[in-house]
Amino acid sequence: MVANTTFGDVRDEIFAWDIDNSMWSSFNTPYAYTVYKWVTVILFLTVFQVIFMLAAPIVMILFFIPNIYFWINDIRVKLNKGYTKFGPDVDLKFFISMGKVVSFIWHGHEMVGWENIPDGPAIYYLYHGPMSLDGGYIYCKIQGAQKRKLCAIGHKKRSYNLGRIHKAMNYCSPLAKLVIGRLKNGWQIYVAIGRIRRSKVSDNNYRVHIPHNRKGIAHIVKSITDVKIPIVPIFTRNIQEAFWIPWFLKPLLKILPKNLRAYVTAVGGLPVKLTSFIGEEIEYDTTMSAEEIMERLRNGMQTHIDKYQIVPGNRLRALRERFHGSRILSNISVV
Repeated sequence: MVANTTFGDVRDEIFAWDIDNSMWSSFNTPYAYTVYKWVTVILFLTVFQVIFMLAAPIVMILFFIPNIYFWINDIRVKLNKGYTKFGPDVDLKFFISMGKVVSFIWHGHEMVGWENIPDGPAIYYLYHGPMSLDGGYIYCKIQGAQKRKLCAIGHKKRSYNLGRIHKAMNYCSPLAKLVIGRLKNGWQIYVAIGRIRRSKVSDNNYRVHIPHNRKGIAHIVKSITDVKIPIVPIFTRNIQEAFWIPWFLKPLLKILPKNLRAYVTAVGGLPVKLTSFIGEEIEYDTTMSAEEIMERLRNGMQTHIDKYQIVPGNRLRALRERFHGSRILSNISVV
């Protein structure tokens, strides 16, 4: 007779593994679980730190892509002996289109306060973070929304191999005569507070610091006596949470000379929600001294920031706003 055997007759002890009495018992202790937890956290932070360190190269690649595209177009123009559609206007349209696409995909960037855009010549005063990617976003959207020429102020010598982008963006050196001439011709000027050096020492408290020797804007508006040039503040919410200076590089900002601080790279690249607010014109009088005008600009920008930014900034909150919106933005129309 054949025995009636089933799978249920197989005893559980065959498959059981008593880890407490095995050679692996030391891996099943509270101490071991603590080690597992912290090793996981350290690996997680290390991986993301490496990813965050790639933010600066990624931003540079985004700037070099249109630059290479412009150089290729220049070669095509020479090969076609000038009979081509390519030119400065086409280059600018390509840069604006690329900036809008990148800003939407990466940070869901939006602009608020279009009614504060002046019709004539003006100076846009920008607060930006350690990396001025939001400056490119703002430039592309303002220039793309109007036919009036917009000129970005900056040092060309400190931005290597970006000559074609500078040409497309009407990049302008910070020379008083050149800036005054463009304002008188109806241009709009776009400049950052303290430029790159000062932005490196900014943090998530969003305090506005203007160096004592930075009075160029005040001298320019005082030199133009026939018309009052409006100064419009622009601030991007959560910009300090998108990019930041890592803690182990901050001591270098105190040690290095001022002309080398710009080379301390920022990290980050978090896809946080970025919203740029165009504020109302900052009131001033050309009879005021340069120091008084700069103090008026500093106070105006700080008031503008305090109106829309929760201080101190928080990266998790900024990420949450990307997907769930913000209480501050709920009653504001954005574009």
